[in-house]
Amino acid sequence: SVRIAFAPRSLNVLQMAVEGDSETLVELGDSADIAGAVELHVGFGENVLGVRVLAEDGLTEVVYTLRVMRPLSSNALLADMRVAGVALEPAAFDPAQRFYEGAVPYETDEVFVRATAADAHHQAMFVQAVRVQSGERSQGLALAAGDATNVTVEVVAQDARTQVSYTIELTRAEASIDAALSALGVSGHSLSPAFEADTLEYNVTTVFDNAYVALTATVRSELHLDLLVGGRQAYSGVTIVVPVGVGETEIDIVVTPQDERYPRTYTMVVRRLAPSEDATLSALVVSTDDDGRVLGLVPEFASGVLSYTATARARVGGVRFRAFGSQAGDA
Repeated sequence: SVRIAFAPRSLNVLQMAVEGDSETLVELGDSADIAGAVELHVGFGENVLGVRVLAEDGLTEVVYTLRVMRPLSSNALLADMRVAGVALEPAAFDPAQRFYEGAVPYETDEVFVRATAADAHHQAMFVQAVRVQSGERSQGLALAAGDATNVTVEVVAQDARTQVSYTIELTRAEASIDAALSALGVSGHSLSPAFEADTLEYNVTTVFDNAYVALTATVRSELHLDLLVGGRQAYSGVTIVVPVGVGETEIDIVVTPQDERYPRTYTMVVRRLAPSEDATLSALVVSTDDDGRVLGLVPEFASGVLSYTATARARVGGVRFRAFGSQAGDA
C-alpha cells in the first residue's frame, strides 16, 4: 500500500482515486483548512493514481497524477521441502542449500515430494517438470531398485525471470537375496546333522505313534517375501504341524527373498517307524497286595520264557502284576 498526505489551503473537496476507476474516489473533507492522509492498496508493477481537486466554485478542478511502481518479486527460494517417509540430509532444510540426498528402502518404489515456496506470490513451481501447487503433494515419483534418482524442484519467481532449482538424490536399496534360515527344529526331536544355515538337508526319526511333527523354521532376514513348509503357507518363527506317514516323508522348506530370483530350499526327511510286531515283555514284576513285597520268579525272568512260578506266604490277601512291553510306552 502507499500512504499519501495532503495539506490543502483553499480547497473545498479533495478526492483521490486510482485513475480510471471512479468508484474508488476518496473524499477527504470539505474544510478549507483540511489536512490529512489516505492509504491505498497498490498492485505489482506500475500503479497510476489520480488526485482531483475541486475548487470552491464547484466548477474548477485540477487533476494530479501519481505513478507508483511496485516491483515484482524475484524471490524463487523454498521455505520447506520434504519427501514423505524419507529422511533427507542435511536434516534441517536451508533455503540456500540446493542439494539434498536420502536413502530409500527397497520396499518403497514410489515417493512424493511436498515443497513450499518462500514467496506466496511466486509464479510457478515444478517437480520433475510437472507443475505443482506450493505446499501440496507432488505426483508419484518412481524409483528403480539399486539406483540413484535425481528429483528436481524448480521455483519461478513472480518476475518470471528468476528461477531456483533444488535437487534431491534418492537412492533406493537393492532387493535382498538373503533366503537363509537362522533356525530349524522339530519339537521333541533332534536334527541330523545339527542345523547350520548353509546345510540344506536334514533327517529326523520318530516313532510310529507320531502321525504329525511340529516344525519351526525361522528366516534370517525380515525382508523375505514368503515361506512355505511342505507346500503350505508358513511364517517365520511360528510352529506348523505337518502330517507324516509310515516310512519316509520329505518336507521342503522354501524361503523366497525380496529378489524372487534367488529362493532357497531346505529339505527335511522324517522317518516314521512302522508299528512293532514285538509282543514280548521286557520285565515282569509280581508283588504282594498287602505289603508290596516282590516275589521271586522261577525261572528268573527272560523275555523268551513264557511260564513262571511265584511262591507267596499263606496269608497273603492277593498279588499284583506289573508287566513292561519291549517297545517304549507299552505296559
